[in-house]
Amino acid sequence: MTRRYPNPGLVKINRSYEVHELALLFGTHRNTIRGWITKGLKTTDGSRPYLLHGTDVREFLQAQRKSAYSKCQPHELFCLKCKAPKEPLDKRVAYMPFTESSGNFQGICPDCGKRIFRRVSFARLGTFSGKLVIQLPQATLDIGDIPKPCVNCDLGDPGDTHDKVQP
Repeated sequence: MTRRYPNPGLVKINRSYEVHELALLFGTHRNTIRGWITKGLKTTDGSRPYLLHGTDVREFLQAQRKSAYSKCQPHELFCLKCKAPKEPLDKRVAYMPFTESSGNFQGICPDCGKRIFRRVSFARLGTFSGKLVIQLPQATLDIGDIPKPCVNCDLGDPGDTHDKVQP
């Protein structure tokens, strides 16, 4: 199985590698390693067969990982389809709790219309309240919490006789 961002820790920094050795090390195709060279991975002398120093490979892979990482601002949620942080449509989010201390913000991406998410601790909800409109879930009422029974309910006053059958 190949990974999108190979682990730089597999590379030994005091060793030189050929293209096919790195391909075996990371489980990728040789053309992938050659693509890295065209993207800016330094070779030792520029002649073939390419020799790549371990420190250069490790630095290149770490830079690739860092460039792919995008941090959300406090008012942004991450859209998986767009693969970018986005401000939710109309700045409205719904807080969906998972545990007593944390949950998810859910909103709508303004570009693609899909749901966007962000993990948030319950204690930090106040920091988002100025920039986002937060909708908290409403607790459902128990039957004992209902102040007045509905018209079709059999739980009326004991003095009501209109629902009782007369003998």
